[in-house]
Amino acid sequence: MKFAFISTVNTAPWGGSEELWAQAAIRLSKEGHEVHASVHGWPYIHPRITEIQNEMVKVHFRNPVMPSMTGRIWRKLSGKQYRDINMLRDLEWLSLVRAELVCISGPCFWGIYWMELCHEIGMPYTTLIQHHDESGWPGDEWIDHINPLFKSSRCNFFVSLGNKRVLEMQLAQELDNCKIVRNPCKVSRNVQITWPEESDSFNLACVARLEPVNKGQDILFQVLSLPQWRNRNLTLTLYGEGGNARSLKRLAEMLDVRNVVFSGLTEDIELMWRRHHGLILPSRNEGLPLAIVEAMFCARLCIVTDVADNAAFLENGVNGFIAEAPVVRCLERTIEEAWQSKDRWQAMGLNARQTILDQFPKNPVKDFCEELLDCANTL
Repeated sequence: MKFAFISTVNTAPWGGSEELWAQAAIRLSKEGHEVHASVHGWPYIHPRITEIQNEMVKVHFRNPVMPSMTGRIWRKLSGKQYRDINMLRDLEWLSLVRAELVCISGPCFWGIYWMELCHEIGMPYTTLIQHHDESGWPGDEWIDHINPLFKSSRCNFFVSLGNKRVLEMQLAQELDNCKIVRNPCKVSRNVQITWPEESDSFNLACVARLEPVNKGQDILFQVLSLPQWRNRNLTLTLYGEGGNARSLKRLAEMLDVRNVVFSGLTEDIELMWRRHHGLILPSRNEGLPLAIVEAMFCARLCIVTDVADNAAFLENGVNGFIAEAPVVRCLERTIEEAWQSKDRWQAMGLNARQTILDQFPKNPVKDFCEELLDCANTL
C-alpha cells in the first residue's frame, strides 16, 4: 500500500508535534508499505528528517510559500482557477505519488490548502490536527467552503478532544468522522524517578516554548510578582526556546521576579524531573502537551490551566491542580492551593503516575498506524 504524509508546519525545522506522523511513516515503511513525505524546505536538513530518509521514506522538500487564506478564499469565491508555481508543483507531486491515503499533519487550518488539492484530484486523505483554538474564527463564506473538506476526510484525527470541540463550534456542525489519537512521548512507561532530596526549596518546571501568546508565561510571572510570593522558597525553571526568550527575560526583570531561571532546551527529561517537584503550565491554548504526560510518567504533579486537554488526565487535589482560566486571579488561586498542599506533592505525583499508566495508550504509534490502514482500506 502507498501512503503520503504532509507536514504543514513551517515555523521550525522540527518539533514534538511532528513525531507521530514521522514514527508512523517509519513503522509503515518497515512493514513493507511505500511511504512518501512532504515537508517544508529549510536551508539545512534536520537530523530527524535524515533519520526518516534512512528508513526508506521518500522525503520531498517543497517551496516555502503557500497561498494565503485570503487568496484561497478569493480564488474560490471568484471562480478563478489561478495556479501559482508552488501549487502546480504540489499538484504534480501528489499526482506522481498517487498515494492510496494522504495524511495531512499540523495545526487545524494549516492543512486546508492540502485538503483542497487532495479533494480536487480525488485523492483520499485524513487530517492529523495537532493544535486548534478560538483565535482564528473563520467567517461564514470560509466555513461554507471548508465544511465539505472536513466531511470528505476519511478521518479527522485530533490529539485533543478540546481542539475537536472548538472546530465543531466554529463549523456549527458536529463531525462524526473524528477520532482522538495520542502523540508518542520521550519517557518510558517503566521509568523510575526518585523524589528530589529534601531541602528548604521547592522547584517547579515550566516546560514549554517561550511563546506567551500560547504558553502564558507572562501570567505566571505576574503571579510570582505578587507580594506573598516574593519571600517564599519556590524556584521556577523555564525549559524551552522560542521567539520571546529575550522579552520574557526583560519581563521578569521589569516585574522584579527573582526566583525564575531560564535553562533553555533539555533532552534529558528524566534528569530534569529528578531536580523538580512538579510541572506548571499556564497555557492560553494547547492540544495535549507531552510535557504533562512525561511529568506524570515521572511521578510529578501538574499545575495547569483548564484549556484543551491540559486536564484530561488530572483531578484537582488528587494528582494535580487545575486553574479555571488562564488569567492571573485564577492561576494565583490555584498556585496558592498547591502551595498549601506541598506536603502532599510526592503522594500526588505517585497518583499522577498511576493515572497515566492506566489511561495513556501503551503504543500510540502502532494504534495510529492501524487507524491509517483502516482508512486506506475504506471504500
